[in-house]
Amino acid sequence: MKTQYKINKGQYLCDILPLIPSNTILYKKITGIGATTAEIKAERHSIIVVPNKPVIDSKCKKHKNIIGIYEGISTNEVIKRLIADTSFHKIMVTPESYHKVKKACQKLNISLYSTFFMLCDEAHQYIDDADFRPEMTETMNDFFLFENKALVSATPIEFSDPRFVSQGFVKIEILPTYNYRYNITAIHTNSIYMEIKNILHTSTNEICIFLNSVDMIHSLIEKLDIGNDCAVFCSEKGVRKFIGEYNFPNAYHSWCEDKMKKITFFTSRFYNAFDLELSYQPDVLLITDVFATHYTWLDVNTDCIQILGRFRNGINSADHIFNTNRKIPNKDRDRIKWELSAHRHCYEVMSTYYENAATKEARFAFAEALKSIPFSDYISNGEINYFKIDNKIHNICVQSTYGDYNIIESNYLKSDLFVLSFKNRIYPSDIDKLVISHSKFTIRVKRAKIVNILAQLKEPYSETDIRIITDIRAIDPFIVEAYMTLGKTVIEQLKYSEKKIKEALIMNKRNGMEVIDLIKNSFKIGCRYSNKFIVQELNRIYSKFDIYLSKKIRANAISQFFEVIPCKVKKERGYYLIQDLV
Repeated sequence: MKTQYKINKGQYLCDILPLIPSNTILYKKITGIGATTAEIKAERHSIIVVPNKPVIDSKCKKHKNIIGIYEGISTNEVIKRLIADTSFHKIMVTPESYHKVKKACQKLNISLYSTFFMLCDEAHQYIDDADFRPEMTETMNDFFLFENKALVSATPIEFSDPRFVSQGFVKIEILPTYNYRYNITAIHTNSIYMEIKNILHTSTNEICIFLNSVDMIHSLIEKLDIGNDCAVFCSEKGVRKFIGEYNFPNAYHSWCEDKMKKITFFTSRFYNAFDLELSYQPDVLLITDVFATHYTWLDVNTDCIQILGRFRNGINSADHIFNTNRKIPNKDRDRIKWELSAHRHCYEVMSTYYENAATKEARFAFAEALKSIPFSDYISNGEINYFKIDNKIHNICVQSTYGDYNIIESNYLKSDLFVLSFKNRIYPSDIDKLVISHSKFTIRVKRAKIVNILAQLKEPYSETDIRIITDIRAIDPFIVEAYMTLGKTVIEQLKYSEKKIKEALIMNKRNGMEVIDLIKNSFKIGCRYSNKFIVQELNRIYSKFDIYLSKKIRANAISQFFEVIPCKVKKERGYYLIQDLV
């Protein structure tokens, strides 16, 4: 069931909906219409759960009646504030600190679930962060116990938890009557570094860059040589890294305009619900690098909208700079749901075996088998965690969009929240100049050149370095793996012999199958080997592991590993290998 309300330019939510109804999911469509403020002013006791501390800091500056609770605020401080309140309690809290509210209410004999209206702001975050913030799910479990409650977001994600249905939740949609779409340029490129460099060189405005990777931000600051002209807003942990490890002083975990500079970076804790009220309209860059970390991957329908919605006084321009990787599999929502359903069925069947096991041994075996089934990741305290399932579906859907830039373009065009300009900018790659994939060099010489190139790249790898490594991997994945695992010195000692390098890789992995893996590395299907070579090679491999058999090794021992037939090898007796047996 869905109810719709129209909102005009200049109106706020409280103008059309004085009180947010209980058991609703409020889809406000646009940011900045005062949904949180409406609840702060509502004449009832409220607990407002928000994703991060900066949101609380921002709201507490504007509304003195808010009890802000986050890391560092003790339960006793909460109790003192509740006792001191003479009007309606307005608690704003992060999921990680919500337990303090419960403890404070217990000590004050306040009936939590009947006294407070619970509002979960930025509801999409309960899916977005479910895989690494367990407190999100724990808070939602409590959410369903409240007599009066609601969720609100400008960018909701589909919820599958059956409690929304069983408790009769309805959707309220706010429809603006005016043009609310954002102008944005989506820029697909093979070099995010070069694209940012060009924009910084040509722009005369202040620039805000949203990039959820502290290491990548630092790399850009160093390579662009902009340390004196920029500031970074990130988590407390990120600030410690910038100041302590990178010796960069202009990093902060709390925002104020005075700390901003010509170029200002923001990580994800400033993507949602945070009000950036600036005295100017900046150029905004949204960065996605699929080769760096998945935390930078922005969802067109949630993250990009939320970021642009932070600027309460508007922006001058918006660019989403991104790259793509064709190796990323493309899966739609229906396919992902089907796969999860299959895993769930397997888990439920195995659970039945476990619950009805007749012996301790069988029960133990079925319990171990249950742990290996992928669906076990979505079980918390014996119950299905639907928020983790929704998170998995959402993450794969977002990931799939970055396999092809046409999908990103299509997502922008399908959305009713953007006016899109699209650009495809490809910069010359350093690896192209090497022409190693088309040269007339021998394989050994090619690989020596590749190893020398890789040795020049220094960790932590920059975006440009990662691009070079990716390009080389497409040409010769074997030597890239060998370099990353063994290093240049070992490869040179092995004289670039593929057999010897593979053997070194096998010995390095130590997976319990080393003997068989080494034998398969030395002997190939469809080849003939003399009895003498077979005996020598098996003895060599066994001696690496100090394996000394009670009987002398004979050539026919190779039949334990391959289907073979006798043959002649240069007039000597030997065996021809037909197929693997192990």
